[in-house]
Amino acid sequence: MEKNKITSLYKKLNKKAYDHIFQTEKGFHSYNLPSDLYYRDGVGIYPYFAYGESVRMCIIPVDQKLIRSYRKKGVRLHRLDKRKMKGK
Repeated sequence: MEKNKITSLYKKLNKKAYDHIFQTEKGFHSYNLPSDLYYRDGVGIYPYFAYGESVRMCIIPVDQKLIRSYRKKGVRLHRLDKRKMKGK
């Protein structure tokens, strides 16, 4: 990815972490789903807070089963298009 595209994506993910600190009325737990998942070529990334720390980025393996599961559970999915990342 181009540096400016990575920077833009990071800023977007960082904002989403701040927008979704507490995923439920009971607060954030390790088993909470992310609010948004960005993915491409079997790799996904989403932002989260670690209590007492700053925003972290979690990188996970992604397959169609996970995508279907997340979609059903209300996670907003963002497929990263290779063409858009190259500035085309």
